[in-house]
Amino acid sequence: MIRVNVMHPRLLIGLAGTFFIFAFLVSGGVSVAQTGFNPCAATPANPCAAQPKAMNVNPCAASPKTMAVNPCAARAAEDGIKTSLFTRPRGTALATGDQAKLIKEGERLFRDKSLSTNNYSCNACHAQFGLFNDTFASPYPHKVVMAEDNGMKQINLDEMVQLCLLGPMESKPLAWNSRKLAALTAYTAEIQKGFMAQNKAAMSPRSGNNPCAGR
Repeated sequence: MIRVNVMHPRLLIGLAGTFFIFAFLVSGGVSVAQTGFNPCAATPANPCAAQPKAMNVNPCAASPKTMAVNPCAARAAEDGIKTSLFTRPRGTALATGDQAKLIKEGERLFRDKSLSTNNYSCNACHAQFGLFNDTFASPYPHKVVMAEDNGMKQINLDEMVQLCLLGPMESKPLAWNSRKLAALTAYTAEIQKGFMAQNKAAMSPRSGNNPCAGR
């Protein structure tokens, strides 16, 4: 008698099933991404996909609602901040003192998270000229979108400091004649000088970025 080796029925069924799935995918019945077998697909199951939690989220970036809340977004209008809270009262003058000392103190305050209620500092959004619009290169007072959203067509630098405290930093304005406000304003003015110089250099003929230069 001749003995024929026959595979176990379960093994045969498994092989047949694998072959059927492979043939179905190759035929174009279902895309590879839909099956979840594509290791490069941005699917919830893919550990290599760019997921918000896995990213180094920039708190100052314009991010969707699914990502970390952006504390530096222009939220003045939606928060309903009263213009009177960041408008310098008529006749009020900033505190004065040694300018170099005010700038040095302002630099410290610019990084001070205790000025906010959300653990952010001015520097969190504005490090290395971050998030400054082109208008920052213009002398104050000038137009700023965040202020304009609250009905103020032009804003002074000290008023802008107060608005940032109220909006992005979710805090309270400083006393108008306080040394802290004078120091923050003085240091921000120094940052503005650097921003102006950078913009001027970028637009010079030597930089190659001058759109008005002869081509």
